[in-house]
Amino acid sequence: HALRLDPSVATTMKQNLAPLRLIHFLSVAYLVSSYFAAQNRILKFRLASPLIMMGANSLQVFSFSLVLSHALNVLILVHTPSLAEWLALDVVAFAALAVAAAAASFHRAHRRHVMQLRAK
Repeated sequence: HALRLDPSVATTMKQNLAPLRLIHFLSVAYLVSSYFAAQNRILKFRLASPLIMMGANSLQVFSFSLVLSHALNVLILVHTPSLAEWLALDVVAFAALAVAAAAASFHRAHRRHVMQLRAK
């Protein structure tokens, strides 16, 4: 059986946790920014490029992740996945976000190129 909370209780819980969530986010952001300086060797690896593109196109990736999250929630409500299926869904979702980031990067570069051609 699924754990069900009254919506008013869930809303109150989220409001009470807001300061803690903000502190947690800021601490993680600080740690990541201090560990992953622009010159870090890890960022030179080919596997880091999807993450870099996601960061460069964070608004588009975030917007797409909201749509993707709702679609996956509907899928999970309709069909309860096994652990292997759940992991596969996570991999597919991450790949979809990486493709969305690559498409946004391509679109931005193409738009910049067209603007340069028009300026000449």
